[in-house]
Amino acid sequence: MATTLEQIIQAGLETADVEKSGNFSATEKARIANESISAVYDFIVSTWEGYFSASRSFTLDAAHANQITLAEITSGIPPVPEYPVAVPEVGNRSPIIPNHTFSSTVAAATSPQYFAVGGTTSFPSSQGFIPPAGRVLQLGITATLVAANTTFTIYKNGQPTGASIFVPNGTSGSTNLTEGDFGGPVHFNGIDDVMDLVAVESGTPASYTFEGTTVFQLDQPATDFYKELGLTKITGDRRHPIDPLPSYAARNDCDGPKFWIAGQLLTIFPLDRLQTGSYVLDYVPSCPVLATGDTIPVELERWKELIEVTMAIKLKAKRFQDTSDLERRQAKLEQGIIQAASSRRTQVRPLRVNHRHDWRHGFALHPWRR
Repeated sequence: MATTLEQIIQAGLETADVEKSGNFSATEKARIANESISAVYDFIVSTWEGYFSASRSFTLDAAHANQITLAEITSGIPPVPEYPVAVPEVGNRSPIIPNHTFSSTVAAATSPQYFAVGGTTSFPSSQGFIPPAGRVLQLGITATLVAANTTFTIYKNGQPTGASIFVPNGTSGSTNLTEGDFGGPVHFNGIDDVMDLVAVESGTPASYTFEGTTVFQLDQPATDFYKELGLTKITGDRRHPIDPLPSYAARNDCDGPKFWIAGQLLTIFPLDRLQTGSYVLDYVPSCPVLATGDTIPVELERWKELIEVTMAIKLKAKRFQDTSDLERRQAKLEQGIIQAASSRRTQVRPLRVNHRHDWRHGFALHPWRR
């Protein structure tokens, strides 16, 4: 059964025997619980590097120029392009562009008409659609025959934005407006920003059917990267490990591809040898920060008691109480992690293939020269 943040907090309070204390605010208890979870997480990573390991596949093409952000690797979403985007790109570097489709009938009315995503009718007020975090790159309206002059506008939180198209009476086919014509980026935060498509007819109102679509660029989320475990290039059914640079100064003196991670970028050197293809990054994800209702990572369920004891020590220390008994208990629980990691390392494992050489053809073949 998944353990929630609230359950960890309650168990920590009980272990410290302060569950009835009013000295800790809800915010402080959540902070101490997250600090305790993070402390246990870090101890496990330092003891048992691969315990939380994850792998992500990604592709490098010529446009990447041997560099890719860790956020793109771990989320699969490329960086947000500079404003304005005149025409959404295509190909490997194209934005993630989910289409929000508004398809319905414009009624014969002079009042503003609101349309729901995937709806079949118009409404007199907002339908409360909250899109994911991102921005509108293009608005398109398609109709067989527009029966009355109509202005279609994307509204944000009840207010019109610059994403607005005037479609005159008699228009057939598609009319598209790109971000460069908006007068500024139209961004939604993914939390509480509401999007509406609103139509206002002028002249003599008349009914007709239409379909409106947005090209929408998702924001690139922050990476959960914490520590690299290895980088591999995939070529057919072969996997070629790529070593890290021994130092940044060695970047121009590589006898084969080497990678370097600095800040938010993974770079493969040397830069004068274009690196393209499929790769896999093995890494340790960062410890999540939990909010109310969130559950601890499933891998931590095994060490839940250690989290509770660690939290209890922090609670008692804050009240200047003796924590020696709890610290001895904490050390014993930590020893369990060390023993489990040691046992894992001494287990019999299948024979590992030496990826640096391929003896199937009677000679060693370096992956740089394959």
